[in-house]
Amino acid sequence: MMELDGLQASSMLTEIGTVNTLLTLNGTPAQSPVLTLVVKALRRRKAMAAPRRAAPIDKDTLFRAALRANTRVGGILAIAWLLASRVGDVRRLRFCDVKLTGTRLSVRWFRRKDWTNIGLESFADAGRFTALIKALLDMPRDSDDTEIGAGLTTANIAAALPRPYTAHSIRRGAAQWALQNGAPAGAVRALTLHATMSSLLRYAPMALREQQLVAAATLG
Repeated sequence: MMELDGLQASSMLTEIGTVNTLLTLNGTPAQSPVLTLVVKALRRRKAMAAPRRAAPIDKDTLFRAALRANTRVGGILAIAWLLASRVGDVRRLRFCDVKLTGTRLSVRWFRRKDWTNIGLESFADAGRFTALIKALLDMPRDSDDTEIGAGLTTANIAAALPRPYTAHSIRRGAAQWALQNGAPAGAVRALTLHATMSSLLRYAPMALREQQLVAAATLG
C-alpha cells in the first residue's frame, strides 16, 4: 500500500464506509476479504498518525512501558517518574550523579553538589522501581562520568511510551499522582523544580487546586 498520512487514511476510511453502506442498502453481499484487509491497514495507519500529546500518564501504564523497554530506557523512565522530572534532564545525569542505597534514591542535578533524595518505600511497587534503577546503574560504562542516557535522545526514550503519551506525560502524571495521594504541594514542587506553586498546580485536577493553594498559603 502506498504511504499515507493520518488524514488521508481517515478520509479513505470514511469513503469506504459510505460505499459499504450504499452496497448494504442495495442488498449487495458484505465486503470482500481483500477490502477487509485494506480497512484494517488504514485503521492502523490512522492510529499511528494520531498526535502524541502530554496527557498525564498513570503509574501502572508507565511501569508496563518501562518493563518492556531496554535496561537503559526503563531505568530512565523509572527515575523520571519518581522525581517527576523532565526526561531530557534525567538522561543527562551521569552515573556518578545517581545513587541507590536500599530504598533511597539520590540524584545530583546539573552537576551540583547538593542531592535530591526520595525514599522508594513511599511508593507502591517499590521493588519494581528498585529493580529498574539498579539494572541501569549496574550497566557497563566507560566511566562514572558517562551520562546514563548516552546515545539516546528524549524522542528515543518517549518512543517506549504507548500513544498518546509523550515524554512530558511522565512529569505531569507523576506530579498529579503525588498530589492526588496527599503529598504536600511544597514537597512535590521541591522535586519538580517548578518556579512557582501556581505552575505546579496546573498539573493537579481542578478539585485539588484550591485545597493545595490553601494549604500552601497556610504553611507560607
